Amino acid sequence: MNRQGFTLIEVLISVMIIAFMAGSLYATFAAGLKLERRARQSFQDIGETRLIIEQLTRDFGRVVYYDFTGSFADKKSFAVDETHLTFVIDDAGQLRWIRYSLVREDFGKVKTTQLGITSSRNVAVSTVSSTEDHLLTLVREENDFSPALSLTDDFQEREVLTKRVVDKGWNLSFASTLESQPKMEWQTDWANDYMPAAVRMSLSIQSASGEIKKIVRDFILPAGGRRES
Repeated sequence: MNRQGFTLIEVLISVMIIAFMAGSLYATFAAGLKLERRARQSFQDIGETRLIIEQLTRDFGRVVYYDFTGSFADKKSFAVDETHLTFVIDDAGQLRWIRYSLVREDFGKVKTTQLGITSSRNVAVSTVSSTEDHLLTLVREENDFSPALSLTDDFQEREVLTKRVVDKGWNLSFASTLESQPKMEWQTDWANDYMPAAVRMSLSIQSASGEIKKIVRDFILPAGGRRES
């Protein structure tokens, strides 16, 4: 006698096999999506880090000294406080003010620029967990040089470097060298009339996944500069 169709048990077994295969495929697909999302977030974090390091390297490589004693004796060409770092650069023969600031995310209208990629060599990166919610924005500002410009005024050009700096995550140290003390001595504030020999930046950024990445980098400042005539 010939059998026609399938028995109920055969149908159930077939359905179970198909369901198992579909579940396995879905799990593989979901894992791939998760891995791709994490990789994209990691590339974004690396890109922001490189942008900040490249811009600071460019600016510190052009920093110059300007002597204000003949006009504005209370002003310095290299000034720093808890949330601002202001200095003068020589941009192809033209002096310009540069200011780095930490502000809240609702800071005015700013433009975002993308710079080239730089090497992450000599950058120390460590990862720790955090539940930090209050993030700050690191802004770079630029203005035509004028000895009379107040350093609290708005600058002409502004750009956002990152919007994910954790509270108290932007720390600077400064080093000077003396003939009697050739080894660099680091200090957390700078109120001298001359430029430091080097700047150490410590920046803590919260990644898209919620982790905090701490970047530490030393920048050597060129000696000498332009003085007031």
